[in-house]
Amino acid sequence: MSTEESLRGAKEFFEKIVEPNVHEYMNTASQFRTAINTVTALFHMHEWLWQFKKEELEMKYEKSFAKAGAFWGHIEMLVPSSKFIRDLANASKHVRLTLRSSTSMTHIANTVIQSTGYGMGSYGDGRYGGQNVMMKDNGTEVSLDGCVTDLMSFWKQLLGELYS
Repeated sequence: MSTEESLRGAKEFFEKIVEPNVHEYMNTASQFRTAINTVTALFHMHEWLWQFKKEELEMKYEKSFAKAGAFWGHIEMLVPSSKFIRDLANASKHVRLTLRSSTSMTHIANTVIQSTGYGMGSYGDGRYGGQNVMMKDNGTEVSLDGCVTDLMSFWKQLLGELYS
C-alpha cells in the first residue's frame, strides 16, 4: 500500500520543515549543516506565507506586497536580526554575496563556529560545550542563535494570528 504526503500550505511548511530544523539546530552542538538548514527554512517561510496568505498579510500590515521579496523587506523592518538569516541563507547558496546583501556579510566565510570552553558534545537536549555559530558584520560578531530565536518568535506569532 502506498501513501502520499504533501505540504499544503504555510502552516504545514512551518510545522514539518521550519520547526524541526530550528529544534535540531538549537538543541545540538553547533554544525554548519544544522545552521544552514535552519536559516534556509526560516528565510523561505516568507515565500510560503506570501503564496498562501498574501491577502491576509496585506490587510494586516495595510500594505501591498507585489512580490514575496517585498514582504521580506517588511519583515526585515519588523525583525532587524532577520537580515542575518537572509544573508546566511543566500551565502550558503551562492558562497559570495554580490547583490543587495542586507548586512556587511559578503561571503560564507563570514560565518564561523566558535568553540569557547568545554569542547564538542552534548548531553540530552541542549548545547553544552560553548559552541556558537557567529557571523561577522563590520567587525562585530553576531550570534546566529539570537537571530534564529527572533525570527522564530515572529513566525510563531504571525502564524497564530493568520491561522486562528
